[in-house]
Amino acid sequence: MKLNNHGWGVRDFVIYLSILILLLFFVAFSISNFYRRLEKDRQNRQNNQQYVDQYHPTEITDDDIDVTPQNNGPKIVNYDYYHTLEEDFRNATNKYLLENPTEISNRILVLTDTDLVGLGYMYKMHDEEYEHTCTGYSTTYLLDDTMNYQIKVYINCGEYITEGY
Repeated sequence: MKLNNHGWGVRDFVIYLSILILLLFFVAFSISNFYRRLEKDRQNRQNNQQYVDQYHPTEITDDDIDVTPQNNGPKIVNYDYYHTLEEDFRNATNKYLLENPTEISNRILVLTDTDLVGLGYMYKMHDEEYEHTCTGYSTTYLLDDTMNYQIKVYINCGEYITEGY
């Protein structure tokens, strides 16, 4: 490439123009992929927010709920149902910890049911009659530096409350 006071040649112009066009195609392709990934992530987040309760898979309408007062004596609590909810919460917390290794400050990590539902690790919890939405949280204790955890789960479902909640 000798300029010799004559400027650029046609050959130089074509070469540099080709390089510029290739760079523009690369940038356009990269931006297109970036927006495609953003759209796909947004759709995945929307799809993960549509939950089906695994304990009550059918949708309950107002016609299904009996609002007449009943006095049938003390209510019998099905502890197996609530222990299953606690175990599902424990499994969701464990899955979260496996997929998202985090630095646990003060050796304790607290995850609420809202956190795990929002991230798609579990479904909303309801009492056995599907009258109340349950709330809960899990505390994860780091036992030692080898990433051994102890997970304790606490739920509140109206007539059932985990001891220590």
